Amino acid sequence: LPGIGRYTVGALASIVFGMDEPALDGNLKRVYARLFDVSKSIDSTEGEKILWRLAKDNLPKGKAADFNQALMDLGAMICVPKNPRCLICPVMKECQACANGTQDIRPVKKLKKAVPQYDHAAGVIIKQEKVLLAQRPSAGLLGGMWEFPNGRIDQDPAEELAKVLKAGYNLRLGAKRKVQELGKFQHAYTHFKVTVHAFLCELDSIPKAKNLKWVMLQDLADYPMGKLDRQIADTIMQRNRT
Repeated sequence: LPGIGRYTVGALASIVFGMDEPALDGNLKRVYARLFDVSKSIDSTEGEKILWRLAKDNLPKGKAADFNQALMDLGAMICVPKNPRCLICPVMKECQACANGTQDIRPVKKLKKAVPQYDHAAGVIIKQEKVLLAQRPSAGLLGGMWEFPNGRIDQDPAEELAKVLKAGYNLRLGAKRKVQELGKFQHAYTHFKVTVHAFLCELDSIPKAKNLKWVMLQDLADYPMGKLDRQIADTIMQRNRT
């Protein structure tokens, strides 16, 4: 069944149906990793196998439900992630990590890769109660959705805005027209984070392009957008109402 993994199966089988099956949630992994001083990463394939074997080998027959729940509580209240309360732990004498002085570095986990951070500058061009939107390519992230013309930047957003609008959409900022900061909008995707610096701006001229479209402000909600552009659209509507 979707969403029903090995841990859920073990918990249901033991607690609900009284079967002799181990369970292994985050608390249980931590308890076993410390009790047996497991040096392998608990989120690795090898580490998972070791923990499941330990859970199965140490399961008291006929008492799986109470045993699994007791270890869950032990992990939640005493064998906590940071500063474990070893002196009041009922199994301190059996804990190999405590005996070896390694309880603070157990369990071992894989080092997470740094999540890339990207910055974009976006132009919000409003004219006669209409705003200019660009449609994303049909393939790829947020395919076919609408957004405010934008591009990735490496330096000051206000200074980079003209360059990204020209490079990505052939839009030219007016030489003497003011650029006003609308806000900074952030969103975290699965593998990266994005910050969009949005600016109210005016253009000298707007070329005709298939992926550009003037949209009535009151119709913005009808256009599918990613979360970042929806935040920008909501901010525009709020400013427009006030």
